[in-house]
Amino acid sequence: MIKRLVVAAVLLAIVHFVVLALRWERWPSEVAPPAWDLARLPYQFQTQDGTWEGKDTELDAKTFASLKSDQVVDRVYQNRSGEAILLHSSSYTLLERWVPHPPDVCYGNSGWKLDARKDRDLPLGDGRSARVRLYTFSRKGERILVLFWYQFGDELVLDHASLRAARWKLIGQRTWPAITKFMLQTSLTGGGQTEEQLCRFAQVVLNWTRLTTD
Repeated sequence: MIKRLVVAAVLLAIVHFVVLALRWERWPSEVAPPAWDLARLPYQFQTQDGTWEGKDTELDAKTFASLKSDQVVDRVYQNRSGEAILLHSSSYTLLERWVPHPPDVCYGNSGWKLDARKDRDLPLGDGRSARVRLYTFSRKGERILVLFWYQFGDELVLDHASLRAARWKLIGQRTWPAITKFMLQTSLTGGGQTEEQLCRFAQVVLNWTRLTTD
């Protein structure tokens, strides 16, 4: 009986050691600084729909603290027709296991109902493409379209599963890249921005991130 208990204890110790070793192997000791200084996001973007001029919006201290982000940019871009696109970008160097502040959760907690979801591949200027996700939300008669993606090093991720897959590729590396969130929002009430227009705006932002890091 005592021999069996000793063997069981040894096996448990081995399993515990293996688990700790695997966790150490998979989990980095540090996170690299963000690839972009978000304050350098251009205040003017040009698309085939015209020129979009950006203006920063104030973020209160309580909201900023709740984000637990290293840097945040909230900006409203407008064209000559007065149509508006809200841009939110935030970077994270915390060792988070999940994508920070997924839009379906954040908007849902604010009373928005998720009506539709789909992914789209947007062509970039260098011949590559980028997959983004679009959500349609509604609340009290108002409808909005939200487009977003997360940058994790060279990878674009959209949810917990794709972030986990991207991290598996970095097993053994002691440093991981930061996570940077890019999100666009526009109104669909009364004939607001079209999906194509929002996607074209996303393309110029994506191309800016490529040019800034290459």
